[in-house]
Amino acid sequence: MVSRRGASPLGCLVPILLVALVIYLGRDFAAAYFRFYRFQDAMAQDARFAGDPTRTEDSVLTHLRYVADSLEMPRAARSVHIAHTPKGVLIWSDYDETIELPFNHERTIHFHATSETRF
Repeated sequence: MVSRRGASPLGCLVPILLVALVIYLGRDFAAAYFRFYRFQDAMAQDARFAGDPTRTEDSVLTHLRYVADSLEMPRAARSVHIAHTPKGVLIWSDYDETIELPFNHERTIHFHATSETRF
């Protein structure tokens, strides 16, 4: 009689396949959120230097549009808004990213990048 120790013939193949599937499906989501955080960081940097008299509103808009373009974000992300309030500066942009999933499914994620600096 052969003694068995309880191991399955497939070993750890099923967990490895599950991890690979999660990585495969999650890479596009991770890339979208990574672009969002980098864009929001650029907004925060521009908002911090908004009090500098050499930085005009047009130069800030141009820089943020360049960042959105270099990150290969959707065209709507290039629509950046700046509002000057008595307490500081508010910069924001709204856009959607569509992620393609297997079997002709899509998932649209709405992003609201914003940064506010108080004087």
